[in-house]
This record gives sequence, C-alpha cells and structure tokens, in this order.
Amino acid sequence: MTKISVKDQKILWSRAAGKCSICQKTLFFESSDADPVTIGEECHIIAKKNRGPRGSSVIKEIERNKYNNLILLCRNDHKLIDSDTRKYTVQELILIKEKHEKWVCESLNIDQIRQSNEEYYAWIIETWEKEANIENWSKWTSSIFYAGSPRMPIKISRQLDKLITQFITIKWPGLYQELETSLINFFTILTDFYKKFHKHAIKINNMLCTEKFYQSNDWNPSLYNKLSNEYLQHVELVQDLLLEMTRASNYVFGEVRKYILPSYRLKEGALLSIQIGPFEPDSSNDMPHFYWTSFSTQYSSKDIASGLYRGIKKFETDRFNRDICIRKIFSNRS
Repeated sequence: MTKISVKDQKILWSRAAGKCSICQKTLFFESSDADPVTIGEECHIIAKKNRGPRGSSVIKEIERNKYNNLILLCRNDHKLIDSDTRKYTVQELILIKEKHEKWVCESLNIDQIRQSNEEYYAWIIETWEKEANIENWSKWTSSIFYAGSPRMPIKISRQLDKLITQFITIKWPGLYQELETSLINFFTILTDFYKKFHKHAIKINNMLCTEKFYQSNDWNPSLYNKLSNEYLQHVELVQDLLLEMTRASNYVFGEVRKYILPSYRLKEGALLSIQIGPFEPDSSNDMPHFYWTSFSTQYSSKDIASGLYRGIKKFETDRFNRDICIRKIFSNRS
C-alpha cells in the first residue's frame, strides 16, 4: 500500500498554513516535549479505496495519495465531509481547498521563498527515504549483521550508490543549518560505509558478500592469524558503521519534525531499529533455536555536542563510546 510522501505532506500543510481548510482552526501546537502536537488530518478528496467516501473513480491508488487529491482538515470536519458526501462532493472539496489556499496566500503574508525552500527540503528527504530504503531498513540491514559475514542485496547497493551520487549534486538552501547538518552527517557515514563494505565484497548470485580473505589453500598459521584478525576488524567496522547510519537516520527524523513537518513519522514510530543475529540458543531464556534481537540506537546529547560522526579515523575510537557497538553486543552474550 502506498503512503503519502513527505513532499506531498509538506506541500499540503504549508499551503494550508497548518489550518483546517473548512473552519481554519490551527492544527499543530508547540509542546514542552520534544515533538509538537498535531491534530490535523490529511484527508482524501477521492477516497483511497473505491469503496470509501467519494471513492468511485478511475484514478489509481498511488495518485490518490498525491497533494492534488488531499485536503487538510481538523478531525471534526474530516468526519463531517465523509458523513455527508452529497454536500461534500469531489468538486465541492476542490473548491473549498482552492478557496482556503487563496485566503492563506492573500491574507497571511506567507514567505514564499521560505515555503519554496521547505518544499525543496521535503524533496531531499523523500529522495533519501526512497533510496536508503528507510521503510524496509530493519529488513535489508539485517543482512549486514548475518552470522558475522556482512552481505547486501545488489539492488540495495545500487540504490545506495545512486543516493551518494545524488547527494553530491545537492545545492543546500542554507535555511535550516541543523537539518542540513543531520542529512550531511548521514551521507558522510553512508559514503564511508559503502567504501568499506565494497572493499572486500564479492558477487554471489544476487548478493554482495564479504570475502573471507583469510582463507588460503596453503596453510600458514602466522598469515592465517594475521588475516583472520584483519577480517574480524573489517566486519566489526562495517557493522558499526551501519549502526551509526541508524543513529544518523533517527537524528534526521527529529530535525525533520522540528523544521519541516511536525507529524513526520509519528505513526510509523520515531526510531528505526536493526535486527542483529543469529544468536545461539539461550537456555536461561528458554530459547531452543537460533534467534535474532532488535536494537534501537540513537545519538546521546554528548554525541551531538561533540559533532556527531567525525570521520572514519575518529569513528574507530568513537564507536566504542556509543550507546551500543557490535563488540559490546556480542560480548554481553558470550
């Protein structure tokens, strides 16, 4: 099922000035907590499904989640338009939306340049979500932690390569420095992760797998031990970089809510998590089979104050001071 993209959400909220298109009630409020309170609803003019209110249409589902088919309303008016479809037809809702956005433009003195820049940020975020496969993060990243031998679907590798290329060409508006810093932080980690992973990656069917370069036909204990240690260090670093990318993603979420869209990812959950394993059966927890464990990870206030990710060299030390790292995870289960 498709969902409303962050870009379409941003356009809808900004052009409606965060107000209900019928009663003009303000739909989000600053809170003493980290995230603002939102009471607005992104409503469909033509329903998401054919059986829904005003749902009889040849328009495909993916088009029904676009800005042109959405209207911002409070909960009461959302219930009203879906209860009285004779009065609130498709044509009537389009007129209501147009009238409200015209009123916003003419009466509220909206900063058009700022609005345009915020919509551009939303496009960057939407691109990041898509190419980094944020919606399937836990699923695709689990292969990086599989049995101590990082692997990655070739399809994901191509997406990440595309994202790195797109990042290089981005012209930042310079409007929200903290938001830009959070995204640049992610892309910097991604670039280092991509380089490190591919340094020892070989293609096996539709996967890129980490080559076990310590293996040799000629038995040489000294060389074997040396290469085996290098292999383990490489695996740990690749996996810790993936954990750092997860922290960076969660940090981006907060900055997007702060500057672009207060409701961003509140339904999905504020934090991304990763799956690590498989671990051996744990008799103390009545685990009869190998199992995987979920971890959520984020930057501490100390990490943020020190500058987040400070490059691959410093990260080789910084990673052991993060909330979790691969060595800590596995040592706690040994």
